[in-house]
Amino acid sequence: MVNLVAGRRIVPELINDRFTAAELAAALRPLLADTPIREQMIADLAEARTCLLPTPTANPIHRVCDIALELLAPAPQPKLP
Repeated sequence: MVNLVAGRRIVPELINDRFTAAELAAALRPLLADTPIREQMIADLAEARTCLLPTPTANPIHRVCDIALELLAPAPQPKLP
């Protein structure tokens, strides 16, 4: 999901046949120590979080509710002449 929010690959997508112990271990190994890959992922995830929470005080639950209400609002009816 984070890759969709970011619009680019931040985390590996281990779905279906790619979700194996070997693939998971290979994806996690560079993140367990202080590596440039880990630092980059932390920075990229922070950037994705900013997309979801544009201000530090933004409440994600309120944002979801606002978006849901917008989507559920009836479409404006065209005015007839």
